[in-house]
Amino acid sequence: MAETISPLLLRRQTFRTALSAQSLDFQSLVGRPARYDDDCVPCVLILTRADDREADHISLRLAAAGIPMLRIDSDRCAGTELVWDVFRGIVRVGGERFRPRVHWSRYFSASSIAAPEPGGIAHYVREQWGAWAEGMRPPADVVMVNRSAGRWQPSRTAQLTAAREAGLRVPAGVVTTCPGLAPDLIPGSGDLVVKSLGEHLIEETPGNAIGLFPRRVSRAELSGDRTVESAPVLIQEFVPSSGELRIHWADGEFIAFRLGKRSMDVERLDVSQVSIEQVPMPLELAGPLTRLSERWNLQLAAFDVLDTSSGYVFLEVNPAFDWLWLESRAGNRPVSSAVCTFLINAFEGTSS
Repeated sequence: MAETISPLLLRRQTFRTALSAQSLDFQSLVGRPARYDDDCVPCVLILTRADDREADHISLRLAAAGIPMLRIDSDRCAGTELVWDVFRGIVRVGGERFRPRVHWSRYFSASSIAAPEPGGIAHYVREQWGAWAEGMRPPADVVMVNRSAGRWQPSRTAQLTAAREAGLRVPAGVVTTCPGLAPDLIPGSGDLVVKSLGEHLIEETPGNAIGLFPRRVSRAELSGDRTVESAPVLIQEFVPSSGELRIHWADGEFIAFRLGKRSMDVERLDVSQVSIEQVPMPLELAGPLTRLSERWNLQLAAFDVLDTSSGYVFLEVNPAFDWLWLESRAGNRPVSSAVCTFLINAFEGTSS
């Protein structure tokens, strides 16, 4: 039997955080705008979790526009009275009937469900809710944000392949359970980066998360190591950079921020220690990133791109993404405005 070792991404792991299950959603706490479609409340439906500041902000903005929002949080859903009429697209929650016009699945995660039942039943509860969230595909007349994307789609490897086909440079890399083989498989002599194939944040128990952030390692550290990890990881060449671009895509509009991090930084950044500013969208990236967004049917997403001395290097795209932390440092709210404008227009457009 192959020897297993402590995963590279969990060694020297120091980042742990508690994710609040307290709702700060304006419409849930204060009330939704009075608006009806026959006997249903037309709404924007967001599947996420309670600790989603962006969804809190959207709720307030939609309320100001007179648009109801129904939010179902994975860490607060256990025991919720729910009926979903699959073919009519009507959702009944707590006795109230909703007809979603826009559907956006963000951070809904079965692992966050704190089911009070005994262990076996708790696993059943998480599995059932997770299957519901993944399988909830509304009727064709509902605007489903990022319709082709899911929790694991497009996968990190599919992203890299498509980005390369679109003419973008991507880091060389392999997927393996044998990190010691990577130095011989990845060209060059520089350091390597170990990355998660899945989420960057996982929950050991509901509400208690650990970070799986990219880890920089030397080739010497991996060379000669023939042990087998318990799960595959993505290992790529380390690409030195002067900064990183976080480029937001909002239904045809690009909004770019530059993080002026040092080229030595890889693991989780202390954002208070880096410069953040809104910058013009690089023209050479507009075409390839537009093609990727259309290929993946993305309306709202964020791209991560390295700014290097020899050009831009594509890292990944996030169909669910945070932006308020960038806006708070930059001092303006262009992404908030673009996202909310898209949701409002999508909602109103479905009523015509």
